[in-house]
Amino acid sequence: MKKIIILLLVFIPVLVSNLFTQDTIPNGYFENWFSNTLPHNWHTTNSMLPPGVVNCNQSGNSYEGDYALQLKTINMEGTIVPAVATLGELGFGYTIGGIPVNSRPDALNGYFIHPSSGDEVMVAIQFFKEGVEIGGGYWSTTDSVADYSQFSINITYATSENPDTMNITMLTDPWFTGSSMTVDALDLVYPVTEVQETKLIKPSVCPNPFENSLFIENTNQKTYSYEVINSVGQTVQHNASTNSREINTSDLQAGYYLLVIKTNNGIFTEKLIKF
Repeated sequence: MKKIIILLLVFIPVLVSNLFTQDTIPNGYFENWFSNTLPHNWHTTNSMLPPGVVNCNQSGNSYEGDYALQLKTINMEGTIVPAVATLGELGFGYTIGGIPVNSRPDALNGYFIHPSSGDEVMVAIQFFKEGVEIGGGYWSTTDSVADYSQFSINITYATSENPDTMNITMLTDPWFTGSSMTVDALDLVYPVTEVQETKLIKPSVCPNPFENSLFIENTNQKTYSYEVINSVGQTVQHNASTNSREINTSDLQAGYYLLVIKTNNGIFTEKLIKF
């Protein structure tokens, strides 16, 4: 553990009030690639290696979707080069910066395979405010794991401020040639914050589970608005004003959703499952 922390020490260093301000991880499921060695949104050590030499690759052995990210420490002419992937900028022995955010997730979850043994792999998440680190956490393992297993990083904060920057860094063992880790399905986890239901009778939503349609009754209004939010906090369907009691859900993928209905009488929520 000490050796990993030493490497990471060279990094230059109001709770979420509603579901609509939650940040997500760009290309956290590693489905988007410029090439099989260049994932969208992520910077890797491939950019620092000679042409034709790589240690971060697209993998077809995914936990969800078509692809995952595989990292592997290599020996390049007698020099051991760990694999690093980060949302920030990558330098020799450090990462800096990250992506803009404005929320405070509780945890980072993901899935990994670690087939090598005798080495240590790591995932770290950091949050910054005006360049100063105000929160984060890390996870590491030396266990050999042949099939996908979940990891979870609890995030702690040193201040009550919302961060403005987030960075995630993944690292294979810098002292162990062949250290390997495949990562997929990275998600930020937020507090469960039900939108307060304020007045009168809650609208009824059916069926649940649903397939291609949802039906809304008892809104007590001629028109209403709604949002359908997926399990990672993204709004996947919405209508700012409708008088239809039917919502077409044929384009939604199977999974868990939160339906938020807004009327003049209040804001109401319903947890739903599509199969």
